[in-house]
Formats: sequence, structure tokens, C-alpha cells
Amino acid sequence: MLQKLHFKFIKIHQILLQMMQGSKRQMTMSQKQPKKNLLDSLKDTFNNIVDKDNIEKGLEQSGFFRAVRRGRVDQVLKYLEDGQDVNAYNISRQTALHVAVSEGNTDMFRVLLQNKADPYLAADDTYGTTVIDRIISRDAVDMLDILRKAGIDLNKPDSRGETPLYKAVAEDKPETVKKLLLWGADPLRAEAGQMTPVMLAFKRGYSEVLDALLSHRTVQVNLNRPEMFGMENAPLLHQILDFGSEELAPALLKYGVDVNIYDADGRTPIQYAISKGELKYVSLLAEKGADMNAMPSRGEGYLPLHFACDPWHWKNINTTDVLRVLLFTGADPNILDKKQNATPLTVLLKKDNVADIAGCVDVLLKFNAVTNVYDKDGKTPLLYAMELDRKKMQGIVEKLLEAGANPNLPDKNTGKTPLHYAVLRGDQWLVEQFMAHGGKAHQRDKDGKTPLSIAQGVKPQPSYLASLQQQATRTDVVAGAQQKSKKRPSGSDCRP
Repeated sequence: MLQKLHFKFIKIHQILLQMMQGSKRQMTMSQKQPKKNLLDSLKDTFNNIVDKDNIEKGLEQSGFFRAVRRGRVDQVLKYLEDGQDVNAYNISRQTALHVAVSEGNTDMFRVLLQNKADPYLAADDTYGTTVIDRIISRDAVDMLDILRKAGIDLNKPDSRGETPLYKAVAEDKPETVKKLLLWGADPLRAEAGQMTPVMLAFKRGYSEVLDALLSHRTVQVNLNRPEMFGMENAPLLHQILDFGSEELAPALLKYGVDVNIYDADGRTPIQYAISKGELKYVSLLAEKGADMNAMPSRGEGYLPLHFACDPWHWKNINTTDVLRVLLFTGADPNILDKKQNATPLTVLLKKDNVADIAGCVDVLLKFNAVTNVYDKDGKTPLLYAMELDRKKMQGIVEKLLEAGANPNLPDKNTGKTPLHYAVLRGDQWLVEQFMAHGGKAHQRDKDGKTPLSIAQGVKPQPSYLASLQQQATRTDVVAGAQQKSKKRPSGSDCRP
């Protein structure tokens, strides 16, 4: 077989020589021509590249690489004894070591190394694949061990600045990462323009690889100093959200990262997760013991439930689900935001920044959110509900009144009750609702006006004026009876 292939190459060589000789004769006859055509140029190039020696050399190398691919150690050794270059490239521009790795042949790999094969040589391909690149992509840890035992520095970067550990992380190979760390690879090493292996694992979201890295003492002692990993100086539980790698949280918590750590803006991880609208991360942190009532580190600002009720970062997030998670895991539905003195219910209605606001009101009321409470601006949830558009407002006002909202608690700035505002609007539905729940027609605002007096000044007279007058009359009768009762002498003062 080898002889047949040899004869074929010689025959090809003879044909090419004849072509080139004919080309030379033509050139002699036409030396006056100033330019060569494309065919002549190609023939000249071929003449420079192809000769008998090159063909015979290629024949020998094809046999060598065939022996490597087939695992014929005896033939490979014979070729090497005859002067075969162990670091030569085959027609695919790969070395024998590349071929041995591709074939998964550990014995051949070891023999080639023993005969001075260079593991740092790159294949002549687009990426410049090194032998170590190929070993790692195939998870061939046994071959890495052979390199290590042969004295190869497994912490040395290649021409791209990538160490074997960096490559193993990039390829998401946790078992290879574990071995390299065991053999002394530095998880914090980074060449110019490269990330550290730890930062790369965080950014790629490789949880098993990160778990392997976190088991290393050097990484553990720096968990609260992420700048040592080449990362920003912000808590890791916050940063993984920015990377979109929240699934890494269990690995971090496993190694002792504080689930309630504050960032520079005074937010805990769960507050940050809520502000970013990451429901899965919220649930995960809740399961891991995050404080549902954590105050901002600066003493004022939104708490977890407040963030949920004013989700200014969120897109297409089911806020009711977030509220349920927080409330079921211990969030206080009546906790106050110290800056605005507002409950979550107040924030929800004041900001009106939730798609299913009625559903959120239901959830909060189910967990006994109070309805009769003032915020810093002197308003109650009922007063804020009246400011919603009518489609939202009617259903929510009904829910609040059924939950015990008092229609007589006034706006502290004006003294006007919800009933005052309903009459000023000429809103019969609201007037009837508030009257049905004990609204007082005689209650005065800071200007001394009552809902009744305001209604009496409206022209034409509103249909609800009669109801206000009847309620006011009943109130006067009751008040008069109470006053007479106070003036009536007691039994001990009676004279016969």
C-alpha cells in the first residue's frame, strides 16, 4: 500500500514537471511579453512549492500521522528513529499531539511527549487551537496529568493570555477545574485583558464550576472582597443579578456569604432583587432566610414590600406573586417606610405603578393590611384610591371600605374627608358608597364647610342632596337626644 501511494505521488510529480517544463519553453519564446497571465503565475507558484523532495516528504509524514491516528506506537517510534519531526504539521495543519488528543489515545500522547513533542504548539486554524485547548474541551484530565508529570507548567498562559484553568472555566468543565486547583492552579490569576477564572465563572453563570472554585481557600477568604476577583466592589449576591446569573446564589450561600448584606446604596440582596423584578431570585433568597423586613442601611427608604408595591424597574412581572412570596415568608404588611411614613398599601395606591393593582390590594388586605393610617403627606389609602382612574378606583374603594376604611378620616392638609371630595366632584356613586359606610354629612373641613353645605351650593341640586340631608337630620336628632340625656338629673338628685 505504501509503495502504491509512493508511485502515485511520483507520477503526479512527473506530470507537474512536464507542465512546468512546457511553461518554461513557452516563456522563452515569449520573453518580450511584459506581463504573465494568471495561469502562468499559478504554474510558477506551483513550481516553487512542489518538487520531488516535498512530495516524498509529504508521503512520509502522511504515514507518520496515519500511525498516530491508528495508535500504532511501534510505527510511530520507527518514523521518529528515521528522523521524522515530532512537531511537524499534517495536511490539516495539526501536530501529532493534536491528533493523539482527538483520538483519545493516552499511550500515544505519552510516547509523543517523551519524544519531545511540544504541547504549546498551536494548530494552524482560525482559533490557533493548542494541545491544552483540545485536552480541556474533551475533559481529558488524564492527559493533563501526563503533562503535569512531564513537568509542564499548568499555570502558564498561552499566547492569548489564557491559563489552563481559565480555559477549563470557559469550557464549563467542573471536574477539570477541580483537578487543576488540586495541582496548584491560581484561581485569581489574570493576564492583561483577561478576566480571572472566578470572574469568568460568575459572568457565564456556570454554577458547578463556581462551586469548584469556591471550594478553594484563596477564593473563600475573598468572598467579601470581590475586587480581588477583578470584579466591582459590590456584594456578590447583588452582582450576580447584573450578570443574569442568579442561579449562582446557592453556591455563594453554601460558602457563607451573608444573605442580608448591604450594598453601597443600602439595599439587601432581596431588596435589590425586587427592584430588578427577579421573582425567582426573590423566592430563592426567601427560602434561604433573607430578612423580609430589612430596613435600608441608611435608616430610610423602601423596604422589600415597598419595592414590590412600586416596581419602577419591572417589566411583565406578576407583582401579586411577589407580594405573596414576601408575605408568606414573614414580611410585615404594615411596616412603615421611615422616609415617607408609608405602609406598602399606601405606596401601592399612591404610586399606581402596578398592572394588577386590584389584585395586589386583595393580597395585602388578605394579610391584614391596615386601611386607616396616615403617611407623611397626611393622606390615607382611601384618599389615594380616589385619585386612581375610575376603572380602577371603583373596585378598590369598595375593597377598602369592606375592609374597614373610615370615610371620615380627613386629609390633614385640608381637613376634607373622602365624602367632601366626592361631593366636590359631583360623584354620586362615591357619595352613596361613603354614606353607606358611615360618612358624616356635617363634618367640617378647615374652611368650616361640610359635605352637606357644599352640596347645597350646587346648582342644579344633585340627586344625592336628599340623602345628605336625611343623614344630617338623623345625626342632629341623635346629638340632641344625647345632650338631653346629659342634662337629665340622676336618681339621687330627684325630689319627691
